[in-house]
Amino acid sequence: MNSIQKISLFILFLTIFSFITFAQDIHKTAESENPAADINSRDRMNRTPLHNAAAGGLDDLLAGLIKQGSNLNTQDIYGSSPLHEAVFHGHYNTVILLLSNGADVNLCRPDGTAPLHLAREMGNQKMADLLLRKGAKDRPKVFPELTGDYLGQKKPGEVGVIFAPGIISKAESRDFTVGFFENQKLFIFYRYPIGFKGNWTQWPHFLMKKVGEKWAAPFQSKFVGKPWFFDLESVPEGERMIFAWKKNLDGSGSTTELYLWSSTKTHDGWAKPIRFESPINQGFDTWPSLSSDKTLYFHSRRTGGAGGSDIYMSKPEKGEYKSVKNLGKIINTEYTEHDPYVPPDGSYLLYSSFKPGGYGEDDIYITYRKVDGTWTPPVNLGDKINSQYSENRAFVSPDGKYLFYTSSRTGNPDSYWVDAEIIDELKPDDLKSKQSPLSEKENSHFL
Repeated sequence: MNSIQKISLFILFLTIFSFITFAQDIHKTAESENPAADINSRDRMNRTPLHNAAAGGLDDLLAGLIKQGSNLNTQDIYGSSPLHEAVFHGHYNTVILLLSNGADVNLCRPDGTAPLHLAREMGNQKMADLLLRKGAKDRPKVFPELTGDYLGQKKPGEVGVIFAPGIISKAESRDFTVGFFENQKLFIFYRYPIGFKGNWTQWPHFLMKKVGEKWAAPFQSKFVGKPWFFDLESVPEGERMIFAWKKNLDGSGSTTELYLWSSTKTHDGWAKPIRFESPINQGFDTWPSLSSDKTLYFHSRRTGGAGGSDIYMSKPEKGEYKSVKNLGKIINTEYTEHDPYVPPDGSYLLYSSFKPGGYGEDDIYITYRKVDGTWTPPVNLGDKINSQYSENRAFVSPDGKYLFYTSSRTGNPDSYWVDAEIIDELKPDDLKSKQSPLSEKENSHFL
């Protein structure tokens, strides 16, 4: 047996073991001496045992939970009901069982997705026909009316929460927030469905625009004729963007390499992107962040770094980036540091690191820039933001009020947000009364 066969066998074993454990947990719930407590218990995705039984097509256990009075129309953190789960996973008989016991065939998620819409999106016509026979209303998906700032979402406090669950963050996809732009009237995010067969440079980007006080439904971006681009950093007032892409604009080149590109807004769209010249772009440079004095921050896997990837900066000299500086041992370690973000005034740096001592996989840290240009020792943002899972891609909204980031604590990457007051709370006392490294005049979103 070769190494590939051994790995495949090991993965198969883990899959079977996980499923058996999952089934045993559901079975214990169904036969519990205190079923009223167990059948309404919630996991980290706010899912009940009925959700899990429906997702697994475990009809005998499902029937037991229903008999004990489990809520057929309860919704998880994304707005999915057990019926949504059964439809998504293609469990035809499970759907019949749920509907025959009174599940709402027309219950919608926050984005207006009913089980019938989901069946059609999955290309399952047999399932769609079943739902229609059982009373599903054959009507278009109606996107909800979202008004006000931040898609009309309830503002977070000091503990991170999912941003726009069921609208931006969904159960059947991996979702990442890029940011708010154009005076916060443009929102960009990207997502790809679980099971997506393309490579990671092909994750589609979606845009939402605020027209008056209402947010329109998301539509897929086709920047420079492509339906995707990667690690978009900045569209300051809509004038310019910096993003990561392959070596060649036509998409050719290795998927193990990324390069930084720049494009400016024109009267009829976007100019042809220009790739940054060396010493930037040394094989894998990505996640750009730009302060108002045009200092460029990014992470790179270039040779000579301290770990898997390091964070670098480059200051323009007469409009050109002629040198690159590693931020040094106070930030970069033998592990992996990535996803830098600096505000327009360059007063602090948010980034993620896999170094030991955190709460889980990669955690988000912050370091503050001193007047002399050096950085304070990094501080972990704590368990109100970080978890035992992965947290990364942190940035702050243009108005400075909220910190956005990506977390995998539900099992899939989702967009989270939290009050940005933590940035001031963690700031060393000796820096709170001092002027930021960049003057107030320079602190703008224009490049």
